[in-house]
Amino acid sequence: MSRTAQFWGAGSVEKMFPDGSPTTVSPFPQASPSRTHRTFDPRMVDEALANPEAHMVKVDPRNLHGSQPGLTRAGVEHYMKNPGTLFADAHQAGNQHPVVFHDTVRDREVLLSGTHRAATSLLAGEQFDAVRVSGTPATHREAADYQREQIAAQRAARMASGTTVPVV
Repeated sequence: MSRTAQFWGAGSVEKMFPDGSPTTVSPFPQASPSRTHRTFDPRMVDEALANPEAHMVKVDPRNLHGSQPGLTRAGVEHYMKNPGTLFADAHQAGNQHPVVFHDTVRDREVLLSGTHRAATSLLAGEQFDAVRVSGTPATHREAADYQREQIAAQRAARMASGTTVPVV
């Protein structure tokens, strides 16, 4: 029996965190990058996060591969009691909604953010809303080039606004 099947519909955080443990291994099998490609395409994800409602779908947590190795009991308990509020990192666009990348090469769903919410849905035995992007994962070089573009654009925006960070 897979770990996701073991927790599907269990209903209680105790099943996932036995003996009051504060942390546990993620119930989702890990999605590892290949030697040449990432597990997702950051450009496609950023484009989807610019308009998350257009990419919102129901996702079955039993079909996910994780990008985060562990969970905290506090995070899962928070979402079980307060499903409408964020547990952490509310300022990050990628944490406003869980984000799933459908890797069309490996035909797998990779959970990029929202691991605690996905685990909560797994325990509840239900699907959850996520921003879902489908495509080919970026090569490591493509992802690095995109990151450099983002840094340059942020630097240019700071310079144009007169906000600079002193070099120490």
